[in-house]
Amino acid sequence: MTDGLRVLIVDDNPDDRALAARELARGFPDIRTVEVADAATFETAVERGGFDLVITEFRLAWSDGLSVFRELKHRYPEIPVIMLTGAGSEEVAVEAMRVGLDDYFMKAPEHVVSLPLAAAAALEHARERQARRQAEEALRSSEAHLRALFASMSDVILVLDRDGRYLEIATTSPELLYRPAAETLGKTLHELFAPEQADAFLEAVRRALDTRSTVEIEYMLQIGDTDMWFATSISPMFEDSVVWVARDITERKQAEEEMRESEELFRTSFENAIIGVALVGTDGRFLRVNRTLCELLGYTEEELQQMTFNDVTHSEDKDIGASFLASALSGGANSTSFEKRYIHKDGHLVWVHMSTALVRNATGEPRYFVTHIRDITERKWAEAALREAEAKYRTLVEAIPAITYIDVVEGAETDAVVPTAYISPQVQRILGYSPDEWMADPELWMSRLHPDDRERVLEAQRGLCRAVSA
Repeated sequence: MTDGLRVLIVDDNPDDRALAARELARGFPDIRTVEVADAATFETAVERGGFDLVITEFRLAWSDGLSVFRELKHRYPEIPVIMLTGAGSEEVAVEAMRVGLDDYFMKAPEHVVSLPLAAAAALEHARERQARRQAEEALRSSEAHLRALFASMSDVILVLDRDGRYLEIATTSPELLYRPAAETLGKTLHELFAPEQADAFLEAVRRALDTRSTVEIEYMLQIGDTDMWFATSISPMFEDSVVWVARDITERKQAEEEMRESEELFRTSFENAIIGVALVGTDGRFLRVNRTLCELLGYTEEELQQMTFNDVTHSEDKDIGASFLASALSGGANSTSFEKRYIHKDGHLVWVHMSTALVRNATGEPRYFVTHIRDITERKWAEAALREAEAKYRTLVEAIPAITYIDVVEGAETDAVVPTAYISPQVQRILGYSPDEWMADPELWMSRLHPDDRERVLEAQRGLCRAVSA
């Protein structure tokens, strides 16, 4: 029996209350009772609560047992109630049991002795009812949680048997179903899909069942007018059925395809560029080089990938690229352009114009440099030849014992002052002005003309301007 039982005894007869308490004490030695003889005491006891069992008389001077029962059940739905009466009838007993009374006893001695056993049974039934109610509440809560979980999911969830027959379809995302659920339930994969695809699906289902492990596959279906991709997990559920969870990965597949196309475009542009292109690591090593750069420097791709950019740089230019690399990696500018000299594999100089930029990853960490390298060797040789020719011309002109000058007449107005682009040093010896003084004042030469010659010279200049602009 259970110890520490708390019992409310409702009876306006003190002898009958004592009888009930005495009989219950035989089965529950540590029983604690609260006795109620009138309406006020009953209301106080009900308000306080804290009892495990109620024993009530049917016929009370201030009420009746059924009213007491209803009040108790309204306040404490799980409390077990036993009616112990000396003035009941079969009709009362039937009505009491109909409304949910746990037991009904007459106060005759042959009946009262069974009160401890009836109390134990009523308490056990109450515990069972409470456990069942708690289990039902837990089940409802779990079901509500699962319904909320399913409602928030965008996956397709199916249950299929070993033959590929649709047993259940969760209506989480009906727009992702290959066919409406009503047209699918009860049918097999081979009734819905092309043979080749149905075979692949069924093989995955049976592999999951045979290995008792999750099988993952990806596949594409045409749903409506759209090609959609799914990533699916197929897991054994029962002995001959699996749960099929398919997630829409169309956007991911599209992104992967766009990335593949972008990479293909980059590769094509990289390989076929008419200038040299290189990916250079943060340590200065060539990670990837194109054919044009290989031809420019005379090395194979494999050879360059074993080298740094300074390994092929002229000794006097090594600091140019190295200083930018160090600055970019320490937070300086991410891009720059400059000219430098490379050394061809056979030893000759190669002048290049370089544009380089640092590429970072999504977190801002440096990954590599993209460098475009344009061969400017011919331009450099042409510039050197021009400088040499200009030097020879200057030496020749400055040796002539006369003033040699160059005026810029192209685009000049016929009456405009014509600027001087060059005048030989003899101007200082003959006219007393240095070349800088002469060129600083475009009108100086006109002020030096003799009045008798001024108009004739200016007319000749106007004719020259008209001829140039014609």
